[in-house]
Amino acid sequence: MNLNKLKLGKLPTINRRSSENGMSAVEFLIGVAALGVILLVAVPGISFLIERYYLDSTVGDLASSLNLARSESERRRSTVRICPSSDGASCFRNNDWNKGWLVFSDGNSDGIPQDIERIRAYGPPGKNIHIKASGAFSDFPAFTIAGLTSAKLLKSGEFSVCSRNSEASSRSKIVVNDVGEVSMVENDGMNCSG
Repeated sequence: MNLNKLKLGKLPTINRRSSENGMSAVEFLIGVAALGVILLVAVPGISFLIERYYLDSTVGDLASSLNLARSESERRRSTVRICPSSDGASCFRNNDWNKGWLVFSDGNSDGIPQDIERIRAYGPPGKNIHIKASGAFSDFPAFTIAGLTSAKLLKSGEFSVCSRNSEASSRSKIVVNDVGEVSMVENDGMNCSG
């Protein structure tokens, strides 16, 4: 093969604009403005989704703790209580469920959770989530083989859960009837202040 006859093609020229690094100040400002518009549109929607997640998570945790207490009372053939608790080890009777709650077996009926009696502790909900208890849950509720009871002989109760920063669609209610069945419903009439 004759190398002299081999024709080399023209080498490509490098465009000077494509070899520059960075961007101009105008391009940068246009990019920042576009990002600002996207954030203005997206952030309120994202914050609503986050609030809704915390609300749904709290409702789910409350419902599962109630179902746990009910099933454990049947399994153990003993009284199982659910109470407000900030430390997961002791109960307080001020009806403030916003700091967390505790499920414990109360086989000795003293109303005080010992280490061996604790079943499960739940931490506080998100900072803007508010829980309001009524009926049997405003007292010192317990699940027995017969269902839900309280010290004031109330046999049903409910939790209203809402987000303080969102509209009416961010409200839910957990209702427990006299035999201990747990149901969840949307709550349109709850005031979330307080």
